Amino acid sequence: MNLSKTFSQEQYNAFKQTAMVKQPLRKEINLVDLKFITIDTVDYCGLKLGMSKKAIKDIMGVLGLAQSFGGKLNSVFGEQFTNTLLNTMKDAVSKQKSLSVTLLVSPDRVIQRIHKSGSSWVSTENFFDIVERTIDKSDLLINNMQTNSDGGIIIGTTNPNSEFNIKGSNLDSKQEVFQGGLNFNRNYAGVQVDPFLYRLWCTNGLVTKEFEESIRMANIDNTSWEKFYKNLEKIEANNF
Repeated sequence: MNLSKTFSQEQYNAFKQTAMVKQPLRKEINLVDLKFITIDTVDYCGLKLGMSKKAIKDIMGVLGLAQSFGGKLNSVFGEQFTNTLLNTMKDAVSKQKSLSVTLLVSPDRVIQRIHKSGSSWVSTENFFDIVERTIDKSDLLINNMQTNSDGGIIIGTTNPNSEFNIKGSNLDSKQEVFQGGLNFNRNYAGVQVDPFLYRLWCTNGLVTKEFEESIRMANIDNTSWEKFYKNLEKIEANNF
C-alpha cells in the first residue's frame, strides 16, 4: 500500500481492522418473520432488534406505504393498534408476494437499512479490495480515513503524479497548481467514488476543492460491477 507521511502501514491496518469490526451484519430473511413490537422495535426469531429512522422508512416503502404512515397512526390510534395493523399488512403482503428482504444490522443490534432482495450493500472486504487495488495501481497517497458507528467508511486519496499548473498573462502560476485525487465512500446506498481536483495555493499552504463528480454503484449485480469498473478505468486513464 502507498501511504502518505500522515499514516503508517500499522495505522492503516488498525483502521481496516476497526472497520471490519464495525461492519453491519447482512441477513436475508422472509419479511413475514419480522414482527413489530413497537414502531421502532421488531422481533426476529426471538431476537429483539431496534430500527433506525431510515429502516422504518425502508419497510414502509417495501409495504407500499407512505413513510410517515406508522407515525401518524401511532399518534392518532395508539401504539398497540398501529403494531397490530402493521403486522397484519406486512404478513398479507409477504404471503402474497413471498417477499424476501435484506436486513443491515449494526453491532449494537439496530437495523440500519432494509432492502428488497438484491441488496446494494457492498461488504467491507470488497470495499477495501477496490480501494487497495486502485491505490496500488495508480500510486495514490492516502490523506484521510474515517469510519462511523453505522458502518460507513471514507478513504481520501490524492495522486501526486497528476499535478499540473495553468499559465496565463493574468494568472499567478504559483497559485494555479492543481492535483487530482479520489475519495472512496462505502455507505448504505452502496459504493461511491468521487474524483476531484484540488487547487494548491502554494504561497500560503491553502488547499481548496475546485470540483468533483461521482461514480456510484447502487446494486451488486454483475452488470453494476462491470459498469463501475469501466467508469473507474476511464478516470484512471485520464490521470484523475
